[in-house]
Amino acid sequence: TSESLNNVDGFLGAMEPEIESISGSERDTETFMKIMRLFNSVSGKQQEVEIRFELMRRTLSLLKIYSSSNEYEFILNDKYQT
Repeated sequence: TSESLNNVDGFLGAMEPEIESISGSERDTETFMKIMRLFNSVSGKQQEVEIRFELMRRTLSLLKIYSSSNEYEFILNDKYQT
């Protein structure tokens, strides 16, 4: 999780100066191509991050379900142990 967040932070840190360097007044093909490359990079990273966060959400949900069920199982086991 920490590694994934650091990876995203590094990606955003690398993209930010590139995006900020575009003033909006450029009208040449090279700048347009640069904008499209940046857009594609950000879009690809967004999909990757969304998949990772969905997997983390599912994992946390499963942990919540099974940790609480195990807790009740331990309580019942201790209470009714003969």
